[in-house]
Amino acid sequence: MGVQGTKSDVTFLLVLLAVSLGVNVYLARRVFSRPPQGPPPLAKGATVSPLIATRLDGDRQTLSYAEKKTVLYVFTPSCPWCKRNVPNIKHLVEAKGAEYRFVGISLEAEGLASYVTEHHLPFAVYTNVSPEQREAYRLGGVPQTLVISERGTVMQNWFGAYVNAQQSEIERFFDVRLPGLAEPPAHAAAVGNGDITDTRTFAPPPPS
Repeated sequence: MGVQGTKSDVTFLLVLLAVSLGVNVYLARRVFSRPPQGPPPLAKGATVSPLIATRLDGDRQTLSYAEKKTVLYVFTPSCPWCKRNVPNIKHLVEAKGAEYRFVGISLEAEGLASYVTEHHLPFAVYTNVSPEQREAYRLGGVPQTLVISERGTVMQNWFGAYVNAQQSEIERFFDVRLPGLAEPPAHAAAVGNGDITDTRTFAPPPPS
């Protein structure tokens, strides 16, 4: 009886160890497969204050929304999804530039001037948004597209490149047909495009 009890105990411990190992593997996969989390987006109807930022020529300006509905297109030069989304945003400006004012906001200043020149961005581009306003606007995941009314209220707020259901939603809102993403670089295509369901890159916070 003593031997049988010992075998039973060993079997129980082995089963318990296997279950524990399985749970740990499952939890680890959940943690590492979870996309990076950015700040919660501003809801439609939220009111924002005028944005203060620096133009490429170094002039510090306050962007008011009183004159025209404004599309804030937020990006960084290092964001791969922003580069692939360039054909979409350029087409949107071409189709709706008479109805909306388009403004580019870069969350990184490094390499910005050459990026704007290389991609021929057809709108004014600003950078150096203060940490306080970056937090107030909930900026962090790029590309991000905010549509702001003349009263300073958020009409739409999209995170990520223009693909899948989001592309359809943007096309319906602006009543346009978008060309789609640019092809990824050859080296990126060789290793795969990553998770197409999460088309954001999370920019680091600005230095305090």
